[in-house]
Amino acid sequence: MFDDNGNMIQKTVAGVVTNYVYNTEDRLTEVRDGSNALIVRYYYDPFGRRLWKEVGGTRTYSHYTDEGLIGEAVRLK
Repeated sequence: MFDDNGNMIQKTVAGVVTNYVYNTEDRLTEVRDGSNALIVRYYYDPFGRRLWKEVGGTRTYSHYTDEGLIGEAVRLK
């Protein structure tokens, strides 16, 4: 299933439902299971670069220079 902007908002594989949530810039911000429990969350800067993702309370930060992504750092729960 897709939204009006062409973003996949729901996928079902072998009876397992996954829902996808996007911000107003069509960037993926959340992935949730069929019962609406949060699986992963993403946060972006004003330039559209992903600053962090969070899975199960563990946050992974992305670090950039003008040339692009240079590394990631993990903060454990």
